[in-house]
Amino acid sequence: MKYALLKHSHGDAGIVNYGDHIQSLAAKQYLPHVDYYIERDELNAPIPEKVKLILNGWFTYKPENWPPHENIDPLFVSFHLNPRFADVIFNNPEAVAYLKKHSPIGCRDFSTLNLMQKHGIDSYFSFCLTSTLDIDYKTDEKTENIYFVDVLYDYDQRYVFSFFICLIINIKS
Repeated sequence: MKYALLKHSHGDAGIVNYGDHIQSLAAKQYLPHVDYYIERDELNAPIPEKVKLILNGWFTYKPENWPPHENIDPLFVSFHLNPRFADVIFNNPEAVAYLKKHSPIGCRDFSTLNLMQKHGIDSYFSFCLTSTLDIDYKTDEKTENIYFVDVLYDYDQRYVFSFFICLIINIKS
């Protein structure tokens, strides 16, 4: 059997969301090996052979590329459908049929769960797959360090750059 993992080359407005990559690391823990890397926003692109793929994380910046290619055998768990694009998916009978065919759909959040159930798609709440990262990514080493991650993600990048310049100047002073 061939296995695939999602890759995330594209981002909204050119912003890279590292959380997407962490989602793939969480899925990778459950695969015996990876034969293909498939772009999350181009799931309808041709794939030469059947692959199993965990479809977890945030979907989709490009709803016109949905449903996925017929050679993808999906496992929907920790699936989030962006409400901004949900109507495009649910107004496409082929996309709805695809979701129903591969149900039940494990939903990362209650808004996705409600959307699925509203459209008659068998689904359940599965939480986020990243909550299982301690299977392969853990340590017994503990520190007193505190990390701030993505705290400025939604800010205008010009202000983020200015913030870091000010921070560096203050640290050096």
